[in-house]
Amino acid sequence: MICGGINRAGFASLVLLSSLGIGFLSAPLFNSPSVYAANKLDVKVRIAPQLSLTTSTDTVAMNIIPEPAGSFVSNNVTATVSTNNATGYSLIMSTKGNDANLVNTVNNNNVITSEFNGTVTSSTMANGTWGYSLDATNFLAVPLAEDAAQINSSDEAVEGDSVLVTYGAKVGSNTVAGTYEDTVVFTAIVYSDIVPEEEYTIFDITYMQEMTPLVCENTQTPNENATQLIWNISDDPTYIPRTALIDRRDGTTYIITKYSDGSCWMSENLEFELDSEGVTNEDTDLNTVSSWIPNNSTKAWEDENIVWGGDSWDTDRSIKAPVDQKFLLDGVTASATQPNNNTAYRWERVGIYYNWRAATAGMSHSATGAAENSICPKGWTLPSDTQLNYVAAHIPRDAEQSNKEVANVPPINLTYSGSVNSFGGNDRSLLNFGGNDGQGAFWGSNDGSGFMISYSWGGSRVQGYYKDIGLPVRCVARQE
Repeated sequence: MICGGINRAGFASLVLLSSLGIGFLSAPLFNSPSVYAANKLDVKVRIAPQLSLTTSTDTVAMNIIPEPAGSFVSNNVTATVSTNNATGYSLIMSTKGNDANLVNTVNNNNVITSEFNGTVTSSTMANGTWGYSLDATNFLAVPLAEDAAQINSSDEAVEGDSVLVTYGAKVGSNTVAGTYEDTVVFTAIVYSDIVPEEEYTIFDITYMQEMTPLVCENTQTPNENATQLIWNISDDPTYIPRTALIDRRDGTTYIITKYSDGSCWMSENLEFELDSEGVTNEDTDLNTVSSWIPNNSTKAWEDENIVWGGDSWDTDRSIKAPVDQKFLLDGVTASATQPNNNTAYRWERVGIYYNWRAATAGMSHSATGAAENSICPKGWTLPSDTQLNYVAAHIPRDAEQSNKEVANVPPINLTYSGSVNSFGGNDRSLLNFGGNDGQGAFWGSNDGSGFMISYSWGGSRVQGYYKDIGLPVRCVARQE
């Protein structure tokens, strides 16, 4: 959401598909009337519900003119849910990040906060704050991702169930002029209280942090030659199970896929930003420490103060790629298709580039052996050499496809992302984002090893990398 000066507020709509019921089919033999009378046909079928979420706008515009007594401006967004799920749904809302501040895009020290208790109105709201309302009168503080607020629900199937959300900001004469922004996330979730927890699959959980070895094991493992995706529960091994899960830490959703070796993988690169608040073992893959604070926050490509080289061996480095390094899910480049703000397409993320220390949550370059910690969500970790070698050996090959097209077919869906070289200091022009060199790569867990695929020569392999370079991260569900 963006406020201040000429103000805009952006909202991302996230939809998760879950599935209900206990799936099995038993059938007796109908040899004679007496056999029929002696047997009972008990059929239970598990059917995934349909769920859709739309918002009336992706951007809410508000013009605020600071006044000594305080100037209040508001605007509305309507969120609409439809589902055939018999037990209904829940619609929740939160900010995407770890705070609810509207941040000045020129100077991030200037913010409009949402830190207040209880309910306020437009007249009692303090200057320099903003909030949301479900009745256009009484405003509450905008919740963080970990405290997402339920703003609508139903206990039965609905068609076009809508809720009006009003966002309001109040500023005084001491508010610095400019554009302020934050992202608010709407998430619709179907209720899944029929399936016992010990029978959960990837279709019965909502968050990345709910993944367990049993959840992955319960999900049908596809055959090695399976290429067709399925987005709901199935016992057919000719299909590849795939769903979308939310990272509790920042509200980002990731596509999740189960491979034929029994592993559950992220099918998109990690996009988790490091900051001074750090992470804890409550929601992050920390196993030997309870918390970790990076000594550098994630930098954007556009940041003029990027320092990557020099002390990168034992300094946490991470950087967001420039916009033109984004791709559609089928691997087509952004410049060749639609602009970034076109919501008709889902962008495949090249993610954030992390050096080895950042990817492993502080592991020194001089330490040996496999990483015990990572910046993956809790329940996930960096892939082992065994898992990486399996991927390398099972990328489908088709003589009629280009190497780039081959890499983007299910279940692998590798991104044309490459690596960021460590040289360059604070000279952004020398930061070499991969993709231009015809390669894709991401970190593994074993002492600086990583996976590399070359689109130029069609090969793929596991290899060692210098630990001061930057690679994307793809997490795999822990198996123990």
